[in-house]
Formats: sequence, structure tokens, C-alpha cells
Amino acid sequence: MKIHHLGLAVADLQAAWPYYVATLGFRWEWCISTGEERFAFFRKGPFTLELVETELEGQTLHLAFSLADHEAFAVLENTKKRGFALTERFLLNRDEESLYFVHPNGEEVEFIVHPKMKWA
Repeated sequence: MKIHHLGLAVADLQAAWPYYVATLGFRWEWCISTGEERFAFFRKGPFTLELVETELEGQTLHLAFSLADHEAFAVLENTKKRGFALTERFLLNRDEESLYFVHPNGEEVEFIVHPKMKWA
């Protein structure tokens, strides 16, 4: 398992974008919309930042982890056993599936399952 990205809430995705690109040197990677929310992904070196357009401006929303296909079942089952509930599940692209889990204490964790990753 590796860290995939950090999600940060912004009120206006279009207004926030230039700061991360021009000032901090991130490179835009891609965008996605779920209808209710818009997301933009940026990369700087090995780090990926996700900006989420939402009313929770300035808050860290979640930490996302990449899972290789062979480790996904055990990690996801253990997450459920620890009290986390699956709240969202959707395809990010043709190779990655996103699964959001929330704990009763409020913390949110996202797992990106990539069937082609083969880590030791």
C-alpha cells in the first residue's frame, strides 16, 4: 500500500487552480465531476494533490491510498472490521476504482484499487 493523494477542499476550483500551478509549481493532471462535486488532480514530483470543490473550503477532506489488486481484499475487509463503512464507490478511469470509507468518529479514508499494480 502506498499513499495515492491528499484531498483538499476549495470553494471555487477555477479560482484555486492558478495558485497551485503558478505559485507552488504543481502540474495539472486531470479532472472529474460526479455531478455534485468537481475534482482536479495536480502532481509535483511523486506527490498528488486533489482539489475538491465544496463548501468545506480549506479543510483536508481525506487521505487516499493506492492498493495493488492482490492486497485490496485484505485491507478493505480489515477496514470494515475496524468500524469504517463504505460510503461511495465509483470508477475513476478504466483502470482505477475509488472506494470511500467513513468511521463513526468522522474520519474519511479513500482507497484507489488499481488492478495492474503489482507491488512486493
